[in-house]
Amino acid sequence: MAKHKPRTIIRLSQAPKTPKASQFLAHYFAMERPNTTHLFFSKGIIDFLLGFVIGILVGLIIAIMAAGTV
Repeated sequence: MAKHKPRTIIRLSQAPKTPKASQFLAHYFAMERPNTTHLFFSKGIIDFLLGFVIGILVGLIIAIMAAGTV
């Protein structure tokens, strides 16, 4: 017969219990998340100014090309 050794015991672990909805929401709202709303505003201004400058440059190039062909 095989002798019992502590290393050969297989322990069955229980599956972790799923949290209730109220517990989940409490933990979710307690998490600290970075506030990035200021990035949307500044990024919009930068995109607008960059597009404005590129539009003026493209308009000038088209005007110069049109003036040279006339």
